Amino acid sequence: MATTLPSQTVRVRPLVSRLTSRYWLSAHCLALPPLITLYVFSAGSGRWGYILLLHLLLLAVGSVLTWCLARAKVDLTPDGIDETDLFTKPAFTRRAEMASILLVPVADGNSTAAYDHLFVIDERGRTRLRMRGQFWGPEALSSVVAAYNVPVIRADGVKTMAELRSEYSPYIFWRERHPYLLAVCVAVAIVVLIGPILWMAQTLL
Repeated sequence: MATTLPSQTVRVRPLVSRLTSRYWLSAHCLALPPLITLYVFSAGSGRWGYILLLHLLLLAVGSVLTWCLARAKVDLTPDGIDETDLFTKPAFTRRAEMASILLVPVADGNSTAAYDHLFVIDERGRTRLRMRGQFWGPEALSSVVAAYNVPVIRADGVKTMAELRSEYSPYIFWRERHPYLLAVCVAVAIVVLIGPILWMAQTLL
């Protein structure tokens, strides 16, 4: 999704930002039935305050995630690329720092479809911008390619994620180079978030 702004700047946003704006209310409604059930079971014991605290915590987490998705964008300006990621502070890459754009088609493990992965590389071989086609959409990637007159390199053939990690390791994120470490971090985060909820539900029931 791309929009034209003054001064010939093009802004692109991830596809998920549109889903967030459309379905945040639906997601909130899906969470209400179990919360209402916990309110009912806790009312007799006088422990409904714990459920209220849990409810406020879920609202806070959802609001933070929604805000992070809403702020995610890439501005393609005449002077360079201004990127605002989900959680990190904005980063600016000057036009003079861009040496090439690398496009690598990668197969989606859940289907036969393949999506381009875009890398803006500087003269020192560092990735200054990383975009995945399934998250940003082909229009956004095409906007980056068309915005700057730098060499565009397209990899031969469709790669798997394993081949991407092997052949293009310096260009990808650490979490892509070490998927098992990422899985451990996600598991720990789930335990930290879900553990207190399960304990509270067992205590009340």
